[in-house]
Amino acid sequence: MKENLKNVFYILLLIAHSFSFAQHPENKKQEWAYVNKPDANLKFQVYRKHANKPANQGIPYYWYKFNEIHITQGGYEGKLLHGSYSSFYRSNNLKEKGKFKKGLKEGKWISWYENGRIMETVHWRNGMKHGSYKMFNEKGGVTLEAKYKKGLLHGTMTSYNEEIKILSSKQYKNGQEVTERSKFKLFKNKKDNSPKSENGKTSFKEKLKKIFPKKKSKEPQQTQS
Repeated sequence: MKENLKNVFYILLLIAHSFSFAQHPENKKQEWAYVNKPDANLKFQVYRKHANKPANQGIPYYWYKFNEIHITQGGYEGKLLHGSYSSFYRSNNLKEKGKFKKGLKEGKWISWYENGRIMETVHWRNGMKHGSYKMFNEKGGVTLEAKYKKGLLHGTMTSYNEEIKILSSKQYKNGQEVTERSKFKLFKNKKDNSPKSENGKTSFKEKLKKIFPKKKSKEPQQTQS
């Protein structure tokens, strides 16, 4: 008798939970979808209806149609992925996990090797890499660290060997590597902004002004009569 009452209670609890989940405004717009591939099983959320969101050019959109996830630049034709995304190996171990926002990757994404160790961590914003990026080997050691800004390398990118010793370290700014030559060019441009004479060189008078700056003359004090 007690076991029957427990079963009824659990069934009622599940129904109540499902009802509250269905009533959530966000869940009315979304639905779960599943895709089975030879190397992985996918579970993700999509918009129930086709969105009318205008697409940004040059950014990959993820959308679902005919039991497949499609990736296209600057446009889409099916239901946009929106919400949670997970993929699993055939062994049921996690392969990749993250979130979509209106067809674009958003926030932190993590991918794993089949042995359960993390392969990669990436941060996304509006479908572009933005923030820290890390890559690991199957033993768990970091092999690459970098930073991105709006899809472009921006900051230090460092690679490591198996002993976690630095192999190389490079600086980037808006996707361009900052080399010694570019640093010298930047320094030269700043130097070239200094006052120059008619022949294009810094005048001797200007050099003297820098060495011996002119002192401000004190105003003579007025004497009271």
